[in-house]
Amino acid sequence: MNKKILLIIWLVLCGLVPLFVRWGAHDAEESFFLLMVMLTFPSGFLLAASLDILFGLLGKAGVYVPGNYVFYIVLWLLFAFIGYVQWFVIVPWIIRKFKKALPFAQTGAVRQHRGQRFLAFPLKQKKKKE
Repeated sequence: MNKKILLIIWLVLCGLVPLFVRWGAHDAEESFFLLMVMLTFPSGFLLAASLDILFGLLGKAGVYVPGNYVFYIVLWLLFAFIGYVQWFVIVPWIIRKFKKALPFAQTGAVRQHRGQRFLAFPLKQKKKKE
């Protein structure tokens, strides 16, 4: 599938999360975190765990973190940024590196590596008698 189409689908899904949480979810905070973690997994899971630890420490220190709309917009932007970097920057970079490192990962029966064509699974060649 085209990268731009995947990006549009992903952005639409991320954009629907605040709307769903605002008008359709019973437990808004839990639904928000769960949906954003699913869209940005595994980096979103690490971000959610880090935020949970941070908010727990702030709570023990007596600092109140308000759960208003601005707070959720900032969290949404943070999750969306982390997810975008993960899915549309880091993962394609890893795939490109993998394909360069393993020329057999390309599709087709005849591969091209560094300008040379060869069979994907070379046949054993018979030694010529001289």
